[in-house]
Amino acid sequence: MNDKYIVYYLSKAKKIIHRYIAKRLLEEGIRDVVPSHGNIFTALSENGGVLPMKDIARLSGKDKSTITSHIKHLVSCGYIEKSINERDKRVTFIKLTSKGESFLKVYEQISKEINDISYMDMTEEEKSYLLLGLKNLYLNFKEIDN
Repeated sequence: MNDKYIVYYLSKAKKIIHRYIAKRLLEEGIRDVVPSHGNIFTALSENGGVLPMKDIARLSGKDKSTITSHIKHLVSCGYIEKSINERDKRVTFIKLTSKGESFLKVYEQISKEINDISYMDMTEEEKSYLLLGLKNLYLNFKEIDN
């Protein structure tokens, strides 16, 4: 097996997946959300729809300045809202709005399509190995990044 192309295939896969997501969003009439916003919606949907902004940054793996700009955009589009913690004014909570909750249905459908395409023609064993390999790759680089 020629494994010298791992970075090549990872970057190509990421690029084409982002194009697919962007295309599907446009087909659904959604023009104000881009694939890079997905981590915010995932973090919120997996945590009851409300999280402190610092937790969204941590869960999404993005730095606070990137999350801040994404949050600002999604607030202006009506998908989420911000509120200040009454007990600790330094903490800003981010909450899905009804528009954001409606968007989650579309987002979850597109995510299912991505998974279905990703695992097409793979056995359960191959799926497990792929996920394990990608997780190990991530953990190896995370270790040296710290």
